[in-house]
This record gives sequence, C-alpha cells and structure tokens, in this order.
Amino acid sequence: MTASQALPSHTPESLRVVWVPGTDRLLGICHCGAQRQAGDPIEVWQWLHGHPVDHDHGEP
Repeated sequence: MTASQALPSHTPESLRVVWVPGTDRLLGICHCGAQRQAGDPIEVWQWLHGHPVDHDHGEP
C-alpha cells in the first residue's frame, strides 16, 4: 500500500501532511496534487503554505 492509497478523502482546498510508512519522512500534499517529502515537519508546512494559492488557475 502506498501513502496515497492510505489517504482519506479531502476537500478541494485542503492541505495534508501524512507520515510515509516505513520511513521517518512526512509527505505534504497540496490541494492541486503537488507533493513534497521532508524529514522536518516545519519544512513540509512551510512548503505547503508558501505554495501559491492560485497556482491551479495559472495565476502567479
């Protein structure tokens, strides 16, 4: 089972951070589907909150 298969459903605008089983890594998932892994939860949340709000609409 992959991390994405184990994830619950979410709303279109949700941001998620999940543990990657078998590792000491976290996976940040943006509502657009972009993903980033890191070992530091602060790094994951900073990436998620720094990800452009309107990126899925083509706006800078």
